Amino acid sequence: MRVKFHVTVVFKEQKIDYLIDQSLSIETIIKNICLELNKSEIRIQDLSLRNFETEELITDENFRRKVKEGDHLKLVASPAIEAADTVRNMKSFDEGTVKRTIFMLQKYIKVRKKNKYHFFIYLVYLKYSKFFNWSYEINVYI
Repeated sequence: MRVKFHVTVVFKEQKIDYLIDQSLSIETIIKNICLELNKSEIRIQDLSLRNFETEELITDENFRRKVKEGDHLKLVASPAIEAADTVRNMKSFDEGTVKRTIFMLQKYIKVRKKNKYHFFIYLVYLKYSKFFNWSYEINVYI
């Protein structure tokens, strides 16, 4: 049974209303959103969908449970790209960049599922946090 409903998708400064077809894969949905945004030059593999309010990653496994009529989603970098950016930022000699990265990690590390990218980011945090005199409490559910 095909179920279709409207959501709002935000990508950088663009916002579109999009008709989601639940019978399609997330990859196909991202491809179609990029076509609607006239962003055909972007690699689909480098993108993912997240819930706009909760930042929760939308996957083929949770899509049908997590996305409902009227939801706001955002098109963002994939977890692999985010992990690579995090490593690059953690290697920065700019303390402000590293602090912002650690602060950003707090919202992603609270994910309750086993996710290799989130676990990897937590390991990066452990590796680099000893070089700075900060006290952050990060709840990790792995």
